[in-house]
Amino acid sequence: MVVLAEIGDKMPTFFSTLMDSIIVATIAVGIAHIRWWLALLAIPVFTLWNLAHYMELQEPGFGEQIVNELGYQYITNQFIAINSPALLGAVCVIWIRRSRSRLKDSALREDLDSA
Repeated sequence: MVVLAEIGDKMPTFFSTLMDSIIVATIAVGIAHIRWWLALLAIPVFTLWNLAHYMELQEPGFGEQIVNELGYQYITNQFIAINSPALLGAVCVIWIRRSRSRLKDSALREDLDSA
């Protein structure tokens, strides 16, 4: 007996993947306010997430069905949904770090000027 099932209804949607990724990136940026390097803990999360998605596509039979049923656009959208908030979060962490170093530099200049 062969049982056939649709794959599309079991796969996460673009919106749900995007929201999950935004949550992880927001937590990483929030942690960066404490110490900037703590945001680096999000790198393994996004790396494993991308690897899991890639390995899912490489699985015999399953990956082919995803492509046949949902198309390459779904795969592209999933990678965009996973990585775009991560990149935006990285830009925010860099911006936080640079703004803090500028504040320290300006405080040092004020101290030197007043002395």
